[in-house]
Amino acid sequence: MKKKLLVTASTFPRWANDTEPKFIYDLCMQLKKYYDVTALVPAAPNAKSVEQMEGITVKRFQYFPIPSLQTLAYPGAIV
Repeated sequence: MKKKLLVTASTFPRWANDTEPKFIYDLCMQLKKYYDVTALVPAAPNAKSVEQMEGITVKRFQYFPIPSLQTLAYPGAIV
C-alpha cells in the first residue's frame, strides 16, 4: 500500500487540455508512482470540486463565498 501525499498549489489544470500551467500536475503524475496523491487546489468556475485526473485525486476548495468572484487563481496564476 502506498503512503498518502497531499500536494497544495495555487495553479492546477481545471480540466483535460486546459490552458492553465500544468507543472504541478506533471509533478503529481511522477509522484503517483510512489504515493497516493491528492492535490488541494483553488476552485474555479465550471471545474469539478472533487475528481480523479489520471489517478490523482483533485479537491478544489472555495476561497470566496461568491464562486463567480473567485478570480485570484484563474485564469493564469496568482501573481
